[in-house]
Amino acid sequence: MAPQTPNRDTSKAKFPARVVVSVLFVVCLFGMMAGELWNSTKISCGEMRATHKKVPLWKYALSPITTFVKREESLFFSRFACTDLYGGLARICGKKSIFHSPTDGYLRTSDDINFECSGPLRPLPCVETPIPQWCIEQITDFKDYLESKGIPFLYLLPPGREFLESDSSLGALDMYMQSSSYAERQKLTGQFRENNILYFDAFEEFIKNSPSPQNWFYRTDHHWKIERVFEMMPALTDEIRDILHLDRPDGKTIFNKYLFCENQDPRSFIGSTGRRGGRFFVPPDDLIYYLPNFETDFSVITINHHGLNIFNRGCFEKTLIATDKVSNNGLFKIYQYRYYIYCGTDYYKQHIINHKIDSGRILILKDSTGIPVGTFLSFCFHETMMIDLRYQPKNFNLDRLIDQYHPDIVLIVYQLNCYNDKVFRLR
Repeated sequence: MAPQTPNRDTSKAKFPARVVVSVLFVVCLFGMMAGELWNSTKISCGEMRATHKKVPLWKYALSPITTFVKREESLFFSRFACTDLYGGLARICGKKSIFHSPTDGYLRTSDDINFECSGPLRPLPCVETPIPQWCIEQITDFKDYLESKGIPFLYLLPPGREFLESDSSLGALDMYMQSSSYAERQKLTGQFRENNILYFDAFEEFIKNSPSPQNWFYRTDHHWKIERVFEMMPALTDEIRDILHLDRPDGKTIFNKYLFCENQDPRSFIGSTGRRGGRFFVPPDDLIYYLPNFETDFSVITINHHGLNIFNRGCFEKTLIATDKVSNNGLFKIYQYRYYIYCGTDYYKQHIINHKIDSGRILILKDSTGIPVGTFLSFCFHETMMIDLRYQPKNFNLDRLIDQYHPDIVLIVYQLNCYNDKVFRLR
């Protein structure tokens, strides 16, 4: 059954909500500015009077403006405050966001205005596969190169991101299997089989652990949920163990939920797409992440974007958890990008050493999707190295790195939209 396009009805979104929201936004913005200027005037005048010195009239006039501009928590100069304000007004005026598009989380009109469909949502039409043939050839060549060195290769294929909200008779999974995301997966797995590329299909595990595709990705973000990755880890660990012919504990033993503390922060995460509409227009996601209940000892060597080498050693919480993203207390802290609660952010290179395990070495070539994967795999290997090809320096040579590091296995984790000549370069 061919995918169908949404039934588009943009008239409601264009007028009068669009005009009303714009007018109210400008009025509220000027109100915020006036309120903060008045507050700054009281602060600056109070400070000058406290000195008990004569102050020139020009200083009385300019000091409130200086205070207004220099205030660190000025609502007027906070883009998140403006986003919240505009999004809240838009919601009051009846505008709605629909998390559906695989590109940025919204269904949009041609003039970039969010709109509400007049009927049940349908999957977006299939498009030509975004992964070009030269990428398949590169992956195949890279796999052959690793095999010549006796190093196994595994490709972790994430499911495509597509939110399907429908009141039709079709279930969410049936809708997903008609979508462009599913079509891309089918094409890619077929090409992998033709070229004898060993892959791990996360789609199959996501279906087992959470049957509805609506629960696979954050509503306000383009990344898969951390809890979905954690649920997938036993199967991925077993796959790697079988490839390496290891007799270590099985994945369910290593990633037993009783060995980890599940932390739940309800409505505390605004992702990259949610920031565009504000928290009142786009309700925040729940954030779930995991901490080990057992004793840990890690060393983490990070090379950041400036080439600085950062070394940390300690327990899991002190080395692999970004403490600034654990709590969202404070003004607009909710806008911290908390997907990076593990490792902090995307780095060119991170080398994780687990001192509680004495063997095993894995190299992971990844985008941001691979951060929780690599973090969890560090419980299974003595050494885990994560390389982000998007930030590699000009003198970077992957072949040389493999010769120096000589991993037991190489794992690739990339979203489908990352395949282009500026990002995906293996050789």
